Amino acid sequence: MKIEIKSSSVKNGNHYYEYTYRRVEFSMSKYDSVLSTVKIVLADLNGSTGGGDDKQCKVIALLPGYQEVVITEKQSDMIKAIDRAMHRVTYTIQQRLKRRHRLSQRGCPSRSGSL
Repeated sequence: MKIEIKSSSVKNGNHYYEYTYRRVEFSMSKYDSVLSTVKIVLADLNGSTGGGDDKQCKVIALLPGYQEVVITEKQSDMIKAIDRAMHRVTYTIQQRLKRRHRLSQRGCPSRSGSL
């Protein structure tokens, strides 16, 4: 599994890079055999103006034979955004794999483009 992390206008970018990398490795290790790439984009949408939920974590998980999984999470804190996005993407991948398994058990043909 290849991990790509990009951050734009995020203070303490190195800290968040390291945290995100460890979080992805931990969360996605179970799916290492089915994931080709996980891309993460961290952004501070409001920059220094502050206010509201302006920290964003976008996760794009590429699973060969499936549509890509794209999750965007906005929070007031970057760590919260990263954690919530990773939870959501892990859950979504798990559900897609379960669905494919159920379909294969029924003898249904694989519809890899629609999962």
